[in-house]
Amino acid sequence: MAKKKWGVVPYRMRNGFVEVLLITTHNDNWALPKGNLVKKLGAKRTALLEAYEEAGVLGSLKGQGKVFGKGRARTIHFYPMEVEEELKIWPEKNKRLRRWVTPSEAQRILKHKKHRKAVTKLTAYTQINLRKVRPERGILKVQIPALSNAHVA
Repeated sequence: MAKKKWGVVPYRMRNGFVEVLLITTHNDNWALPKGNLVKKLGAKRTALLEAYEEAGVLGSLKGQGKVFGKGRARTIHFYPMEVEEELKIWPEKNKRLRRWVTPSEAQRILKHKKHRKAVTKLTAYTQINLRKVRPERGILKVQIPALSNAHVA
């Protein structure tokens, strides 16, 4: 049975261009925030929690999550997440670095193929959806301990 992980591709728009937030792993490689499912939270809330704990960012999940590496030793579900707040203090601040990069730079420095594919999908998603801006429906507010609200679309 494949081990399953849930995470986000954190992004922001800067001067009309997409930037992606990467974090370091425990082995000092660059990666996207992800982690094991917290059953009582569910998939989307687990993804938001990983973004908070590992990268120190809060935001809204946009669009549908995508599955990468299905059927292999590890399956990863990534959701696009528009970053709305970048925290100065977060649980893994002393364990990780974070860095905003362009999608093309992310392709060069991400070690794992599944992470590179997730960035490619995000870039396609943002290019399509920036053309047709529409209000979000069905926003679910999520409380992360002692922090402001994050949103799940």
